[in-house]
Amino acid sequence: MPRIILVILLSVVTLLQTALAQGVCDAALVKSTYSSFSSDHLDWRLASLVTDKEYEEIKHDAGGNAVIYGVPVGASYDDFSKRVKDKQSSYNESLTHSQALNILWTGLDPNAPSSYLECLRAQIFAGRGLHLAVKSATKTDISLLISWNPQGNDPSTISPKWLWQSHDGSHLPTRVQQGLTTLIIPRPEEQRTFAVNYPGFTDSVVLEPLSKLPSLPLPAPLVNTTETYNSDEAASGACKDYGAWTSVCSPDKPEGWTIVLQTFQLTGDRAGCAHAECGLVSPATATKVCYHFRTQGHKEECKHRGNTGIHYSRGVLTVVWAHH
Repeated sequence: MPRIILVILLSVVTLLQTALAQGVCDAALVKSTYSSFSSDHLDWRLASLVTDKEYEEIKHDAGGNAVIYGVPVGASYDDFSKRVKDKQSSYNESLTHSQALNILWTGLDPNAPSSYLECLRAQIFAGRGLHLAVKSATKTDISLLISWNPQGNDPSTISPKWLWQSHDGSHLPTRVQQGLTTLIIPRPEEQRTFAVNYPGFTDSVVLEPLSKLPSLPLPAPLVNTTETYNSDEAASGACKDYGAWTSVCSPDKPEGWTIVLQTFQLTGDRAGCAHAECGLVSPATATKVCYHFRTQGHKEECKHRGNTGIHYSRGVLTVVWAHH
């Protein structure tokens, strides 16, 4: 009885170690695929797998203009996560962990070096016993690596038991030798578990058909909204002098709002910018515009004692916004 319990405990420990290692390699899989131009890897739903650690590493290596599974990195991980959550809300789409992994495996070049394959060798295949991992996949086939790593009195060749319901009679090896064995099987039409067992050792992986890209929601029609922004009343200079610069700017708007038309005018004493300087603070963009102005005092009034020649004007900025 103690021997049976020991065997069971060893099997449980092996499974836990494999699960932990595969979790580590999930992160390596993200780093190996985030910039791929494969249509499957442009699925924004995959971005939910990206943790703050991978985000910071990718942003450090690729820069602030990097795109992760079609989602711009943004200013921070919180900003990136918000973009992903906004898409999840808009599309009402998400992936299970196994669905995401099956997409990430697809399109991987099995012959190209990658942090994912390095992780498999270091974290999974280096351990004693029987191990199983997906090397790469296509839309129709999945390439598996079977590793038998004997130690001590373990035999160099084993006869494993396979758990796999194959509809086309795919041949599975009756014997596995020490080292790595490549096995190519058809991608299943529904979710299935591929498992391999040998006394004291077991491993498995969940395989399933590729999840289709989410359907694009019909975009809402664009509408125009006109808004007017007034500056504070600005004093002119005294007599012939000019007063201080005064600005009026468009406010920050939600993402997706763009400026299609903008006009500026000066009202009050120096209406029409007569005896005034008016202009853009900086070149206008699709989302921001700022004007500033300053006005000259009335020197003719300064001929009379006690008059300063100071009068007041106001800047008025009108912006037409296009948005959904």
